[in-house]
Amino acid sequence: MVRRASRSELPPDPAATILALRACRAAMVGVCGRVKPMGVVYHGAAMVMAAIDGFAVVLTGHRHYFHAGGSTINEGRREILGDRDARERGEKPWV
Repeated sequence: MVRRASRSELPPDPAATILALRACRAAMVGVCGRVKPMGVVYHGAAMVMAAIDGFAVVLTGHRHYFHAGGSTINEGRREILGDRDARERGEKPWV
């Protein structure tokens, strides 16, 4: 039996994974905006978004990773969003 080398907890390219999750989540937001509210498809898209948010917590540690900052965010939240964007652009290492 061949022993498999240990695997990392993170995907090989976390930034690419997050960008793919961001695109999928944006598509689900679009679906929710175009279908019958509280219908079967709406709930299905909401479940996909919940799963994406859950996986983002695993990868980033931030529960609201994909949520918009808004216009009244404080300096601490602004710094978190800046770090997030820098990681996705590859300017900062993924921790």
